[in-house]
Amino acid sequence: MNRRAGRVTLVGVRSPLALLACAALAATALGCGSPDGAASCPSVPQLCPSPAPTFSGQAQAIVRSTCQPCHEAGGQEAVRPMQTYAQIRALAPDILSQVEQCRMPILADGSAATFADEDKDTLIAWLVCGAMNN
Repeated sequence: MNRRAGRVTLVGVRSPLALLACAALAATALGCGSPDGAASCPSVPQLCPSPAPTFSGQAQAIVRSTCQPCHEAGGQEAVRPMQTYAQIRALAPDILSQVEQCRMPILADGSAATFADEDKDTLIAWLVCGAMNN
């Protein structure tokens, strides 16, 4: 996943239209989010920051504390597990779409959960930088 010239490109997804279709499908498939969604969201970085966040240094702890309570066995979204890097990486496009639109994380009742801006920015930056296993 790369962000160049204001566009996100995913491996195997070449056109902006295909990316838009993937994002819309992901949002529909996930069927979750806060009611105001993108209306209250900050902008997503256009380029990978330097230094880039790492999985082991930042992203893993954020996913563990913010996402895993719902995305683990017995959680409300156990069908989309986020226990391992491979599982998280496979969901990276969906995670980016949902987090950057302020649709995740949510509470069991569907209301928006607290997500520290710094954690959100770090997770988005890690995803924009390619969601590397580092």
